[in-house]
Amino acid sequence: MRVLREYWIFLTLTGAALCVVGLYVALVAWWPLTSLTLAEKLALGEVVVGGLALSIALLAVYLAFHEFRRATAGPKLALFDWVSGAQRGVVTPSGLYEKLGCLEFGIRNDGSAVTPWWQATLYLPRALSEELSVVPPFDGTAGWNATQVTEDYQVWVYVSGGRHAVFVGAPLLIGTLHCVLERDREYERSYELPYMIVSDRSEPVRGKLSVSVALETDDNEDNRRSP
Repeated sequence: MRVLREYWIFLTLTGAALCVVGLYVALVAWWPLTSLTLAEKLALGEVVVGGLALSIALLAVYLAFHEFRRATAGPKLALFDWVSGAQRGVVTPSGLYEKLGCLEFGIRNDGSAVTPWWQATLYLPRALSEELSVVPPFDGTAGWNATQVTEDYQVWVYVSGGRHAVFVGAPLLIGTLHCVLERDREYERSYELPYMIVSDRSEPVRGKLSVSVALETDDNEDNRRSP
């Protein structure tokens, strides 16, 4: 669609330029007012052509401004902790199984355009747990898939496939991180989860979520966070 739009703009400006040249030639060569001298014909032709050239220039400025607005309008996507609404969250034990830690996270759009086509890649640190998974909240076949395991991370990818649009100012819950926790283990203060989001209307976005582990009570969590 972008190629067709640029082609249309090119044809419009080229056609307008040819019209100006043709009109100028007609004014000079075949102007019906024989009482005018050649110099007067040229002067009159310059006035008319100047007005047409100004109109074409204004049209070109309008089209350029319109294209600039279309080019700058786009989504601005980021992942965030669903509970806190920030880039930092807390992994807490599930009520169904105390050793299963859970963290809900979503995607938000702070840009100026909606996008249904996006892909999120999430890097889960193996230092947090060796048993990691991401469960989507959606029904059907759409979901997170483990694509790679490196020395430091498990790599999980979700492709929207146009099924789940991210609207401006309307956050979307896209997954729950599950990890097996160990009560006799001393966890680090926080763990970083790098991510990358790619959409059809924006450049790739890189960021990171920061998570900590809460095994017992909120008081223990506060003590762990305090310096």
